[in-house]
Amino acid sequence: MNYVADLLTISLVVVLAYLGYKKGFISKGASILGSIFGSLVAFLVSKPLAFSFYSTKVYPKLHEDIIKYSLENINDSITAGVKTLSDTTEINSLSESLKNSILDVLRQGAEAGEALKQNVATGIANEMLDVLSPIIILGIRIILFILIFIVLSIVISVILGLVIKVIYEIPFVKEADKLLGAISGGVVGFIYGVVITCMMLIPSLISAFGGNEIETGGFMINLILKII
Repeated sequence: MNYVADLLTISLVVVLAYLGYKKGFISKGASILGSIFGSLVAFLVSKPLAFSFYSTKVYPKLHEDIIKYSLENINDSITAGVKTLSDTTEINSLSESLKNSILDVLRQGAEAGEALKQNVATGIANEMLDVLSPIIILGIRIILFILIFIVLSIVISVILGLVIKVIYEIPFVKEADKLLGAISGGVVGFIYGVVITCMMLIPSLISAFGGNEIETGGFMINLILKII
């Protein structure tokens, strides 16, 4: 492990410095700023859009479907209950006219209770959507955030590409930009190397609390140990 961190850090510095040189400091910085701007706009806009879309398009359809489904279940339960009652021994022991009179009363009561059934079904729909609405709105908001971010990123990239092309017409700007891009990329690669080295040192630091010695060696490991 002594020199693995060094090799990883060198590799990251070289690769990211090369990528920074190819992309350029201005382009890289503009890309980061564009991503931040796109994320901020998408975050702010996605919330009201998600609420508006849910309240006007999704909620009414879901509410109607749940009420319809609940009413069907209620009616099926009443029908099944009447049928079960009609098959019981006590009912069958009655005279046919009395039996039919009782069942007719039950059916008429069920039919007269349409308003009550509607209220029950509406209550079920309201309770279900009280639980589901935040989850659905969050899902819609995430989808809108991604879509808005992608669209803004494309638009910003096109605009910045045109601006950078004009800036590169200024003498020595292109060369300086690529040099700064390489330097910034190398710095980022070194920072990544420090983070990776710290992660690699965690097991050794934990074992050090048990009285074991920390394994040293390698530039990055020794550097981190001196800092901490």
